[in-house]
Amino acid sequence: MRILWVEDDTRLGPMIAKALNEDGVDLTLVEDGAEGADRAIAETWDLVMLDRRLPGLDGLSIVGKIRAAGSDVPIILLTAMSDVDDRVIGLTSGADDYLAKPFAYAELLARVRLLAERSAARRTGSMRADLAVEGVTFDQVRHVARFKGNEAELTVREYALAALLARNAGVCVSREKIIEEVWGASEDLYDNVVDLTVSRLRRKLEGIGIDALITTVRGAGYQMGSGV
Repeated sequence: MRILWVEDDTRLGPMIAKALNEDGVDLTLVEDGAEGADRAIAETWDLVMLDRRLPGLDGLSIVGKIRAAGSDVPIILLTAMSDVDDRVIGLTSGADDYLAKPFAYAELLARVRLLAERSAARRTGSMRADLAVEGVTFDQVRHVARFKGNEAELTVREYALAALLARNAGVCVSREKIIEEVWGASEDLYDNVVDLTVSRLRRKLEGIGIDALITTVRGAGYQMGSGV
C-alpha cells in the first residue's frame, strides 16, 4: 500500500506518518504543495492524502491538477476546514473522501485501507471488470464508463455510485443506501453531496453520448435504466 501525504504540519505529519508506517503503510510525506502535485502525477500511488492549506499550492488546486492529468487515484482531504460547506466543496472538487481535523487515528486508518485496497485491486485487475446498463459499460478495473467507443474517466466515488446503481438497474436506490454504500457516512453530512455527485456523473455520461440513464425518483432516490 503506497500512499503520498502532502501536509505541512511539522508535528502532525511525522507523528501520523510514523503510526501509518508501523501499521504497514508505505507512506511518503511531502510538506510543499507544488512538490506534492508533481509527485502525485509523476509517480504511482494507491492513495493521495492532502491538506487544504499548503505552501506552494493549496489542496484543492492539487486535486484539480491530479484529475486534469487523467489520474483516478483515490484522494482524501485531511483538513481543519470542517464546516459542511467546506466538506461539500472538497468532495465535489474531485476528492473521494474528506476527514476533518482533529480526527481519530483508527478512523483515518480504516478509510485509508478501504480506498487504498480498492485502488490496488483495480490496478492489478483483481476486481470484476464490467457492469453494463442499456449499452453503457462501467469498467471496474480502470474506472471508466464506455458508450459506442467513447470513454469517460470516473473518480472512485463516481464509479462506486455508478456501480451501485448499475447493480440495481431498473430499481430506485434510496439516498440512504447510496450514502451507506458509497460514503459509509451519516446522511446529515453527505446528503447534498449525493445530488452533486449524481449531477457530475450525469455530465460525464452526457459527454460520451448517453442521456437520461440516471433518473431522479422524487423523494426516494435515483434509478439507473428503465427496468423494462
